[in-house]
Amino acid sequence: PNDNLLFTSFGSDLAAGIPSATSWNNIPDCTLEVLRLPAELPPILCFSGGNMVEVMDSRQWIRMESLQIGDMVRVEGGSFSKVYSFGHYDPDMSATYLQIHVQDKTRKGSPPLEISEHHLIYTIVPGRNTTVTIPASMLKVGDQLVLSSGAATTVSKIIKNVSRKGAYAPFTMSGNIVVSDILASNYISMIDTTTLPRITKMMHWMAHAFQTPHRLVCSWDLTQRQFCENETYTNGLSNWIYASYHLVRWMTETSHSHPRLFFFLACGAMVVVLSLLAQSLSFVKAM
Repeated sequence: PNDNLLFTSFGSDLAAGIPSATSWNNIPDCTLEVLRLPAELPPILCFSGGNMVEVMDSRQWIRMESLQIGDMVRVEGGSFSKVYSFGHYDPDMSATYLQIHVQDKTRKGSPPLEISEHHLIYTIVPGRNTTVTIPASMLKVGDQLVLSSGAATTVSKIIKNVSRKGAYAPFTMSGNIVVSDILASNYISMIDTTTLPRITKMMHWMAHAFQTPHRLVCSWDLTQRQFCENETYTNGLSNWIYASYHLVRWMTETSHSHPRLFFFLACGAMVVVLSLLAQSLSFVKAM
C-alpha cells in the first residue's frame, strides 16, 4: 500500500515470541511487515544542457541540450558511437551540478564539465596506467581525468551547487561519452560509497550489462524507429529504465541494513538480464 512493499509470514504463537505461549502447533498467526520506501526517489540528472559534445555531422560541436537520439557522438578512444536513448531527459527541470575545472583540454575554449554528483566519471589510478569510474562527488582537486584525446588532465577546481535548467543523460552504444572534452560514463552510481566501495567501482560494468537488451533492440533497424527514436518519459526518466531504476533504488536502500540480501537480489537481477539477453539473441537469429 502507498508504494510500500508488504511482506507476510506465518508461525505459531511460540515461534512469534508471544508471551505465555506454550505450543508450536497452535493455529498460526499472520505477521505483517511493511518495508517503507522513500516518498520520492532522487532523479538521475547527469549532465546540464550547457555542456558541449562533438557529433559526427556538419554541426560538429553542439550543446548537450541539442543532442538527439540517432546522433553519432564522440566517445572513448577518439571514435564515435550512436546515441540510442536518454536515461533522463527533462529540459525544464531545475537542478544543481558539480562544475569541474581542469588544467588543460584538448579543445581550447570548451566549457567546464557540469555533472551531477552521482554520475560516474573516468579517473586515472595514481601510479598505474589504468582508469576506474567513480561518482563525481568523490573527485578531489589534483585527481586526473581523461580528455577526448586520451591524454590526462588534472582537476584544478570543483564548484558545488551550480544551478542550471535542464537534465540530460544520453546513452551510447559504447557506454561512455566525451562531455566538454572530458570522458564520462553513461551511468550513475546508486550504491553508498562508504558501505559498499568495491561494488561502487563495478557500477559502470553492472549498469552497462543491464542495458544490453535495450542496446540490442535499438540496434535492429526493424524496430529502431518504433521503440527507440520515439521513446517516452515519465518524470524525465525513460520508460525503458523507469521500473528497473526504482527497483535498483530499493535494492540500494536495502543494502544499508541487509547487505547480504542486496547481494542475492543483485545476482537475481543479473540472471534476469542474462535471460533477456539470450532471448534477444534468439530473436536476432530467427530474423
